[in-house]
Amino acid sequence: SGPQTVFNIVKNIVGEGMLSLPAGVAAGTGLLGAMVIATGFCAVLGYTFSIMGRVCHATGGTTHKACAEKASGPALAQTMAITLMLKTCFTCLSYAIVIGESYSRILHFFGFTGVLAGKQSVLLAMTCFVLVPLCLQRDLSILSFTSLIGICG
Repeated sequence: SGPQTVFNIVKNIVGEGMLSLPAGVAAGTGLLGAMVIATGFCAVLGYTFSIMGRVCHATGGTTHKACAEKASGPALAQTMAITLMLKTCFTCLSYAIVIGESYSRILHFFGFTGVLAGKQSVLLAMTCFVLVPLCLQRDLSILSFTSLIGICG
């Protein structure tokens, strides 16, 4: 449904940014610089979402691939599909890195040591027992509730 899609998109966009923005500020960007950068990204993302909406309206397409095919042909459509697939893969990789780092540090905080508390072991366990089962679901609408909880948190 519409609200579920909104929650999932907001959680995806905000999730990683909320983790990386404070780290960037702490590393020396400074609050003013971070605010300028965040405002710039906000403007660029808003503009690109607006453009995509106008392209969908003009072409009657409902996906990036459909819009690209109607605008320029099958070569651009295939390029869009591959580009979005690669973007999704790299997004998953970045989340996997965050999960491995975060949960490894959490385990170390609670006194766990050794190979099983290492970043690679934690990442492998999280991938096998959490991420893969989530990815194998046929209907991802159930995740919109966790997205809503994550946004509120």
